Amino acid sequence: MLKICRLCNEKKELRQSHAIPDSIFTVLFRRNSGKAILLTSDDREIKYINDSLDTEQLCDGCEKWLNQSYESYSINLLRNTYGNTEKKDDGVNFLEVDVDKFMKFILAIFWRAAVSTHECYKGAVMDQELFYKNGAEKLRKSLYENSEIPSSLFNVKVKRLRDSTGCWDLKSLKDLIVVPFPSPYGKDNKVSVNFAIEGFYFSVVMPGLSDRERRQDIVLYPKGKQFVAKYIDFLSINEMRELIASIDRKVETGKSRVSS
Repeated sequence: MLKICRLCNEKKELRQSHAIPDSIFTVLFRRNSGKAILLTSDDREIKYINDSLDTEQLCDGCEKWLNQSYESYSINLLRNTYGNTEKKDDGVNFLEVDVDKFMKFILAIFWRAAVSTHECYKGAVMDQELFYKNGAEKLRKSLYENSEIPSSLFNVKVKRLRDSTGCWDLKSLKDLIVVPFPSPYGKDNKVSVNFAIEGFYFSVVMPGLSDRERRQDIVLYPKGKQFVAKYIDFLSINEMRELIASIDRKVETGKSRVSS
């Protein structure tokens, strides 16, 4: 049945689409016999899933467009396929990068999650002010046309996860997928939507920051050719700490039995 594609706005046959790229789930499932463990902060029990959080969303042409334009390059970048990173004391330095393409990859994940009907993506909210500025439509158009992202509406930050307690090694953090969740940002009612894949922690800040704030907060610049992903301790993120605490509570109450 023909339905409206969320990216091109044309009536077409739709595919099962993934906000977080399917290639990330594929690697995770391969390592874990086709399944992953679902961890939530609500009262659902801990269980195995083989759901890659897909819904009918985009047509075949738009799926291929996002993959070829942003996704393939950026996932290889995160996995250091290009060998253009330097490890520093305070983070990972990425050199000779197409930052504009990488930013649009991150924003595409956020946008696709925001328009998804999957319950796991309900945390991909858009700042209320952006509705008045038609922010969702401007972002869709920028992704579809590969045009300039309005920096007054969206800024992007990236950090490298680590765990100072030693409980989570780098491999474990790379296997971790944290679906988008919102949090207040700064002192002037801004919002950031945050998620984690491939051992990196991403934040989409809305509305955009001032020039001074962008320099201070180390956001990505689309015209840049390099960026630093500063280290952030996994458990210094309130939502991550609360998730771990909820798991401990489930263990105590007997909801830790992993079921298929």
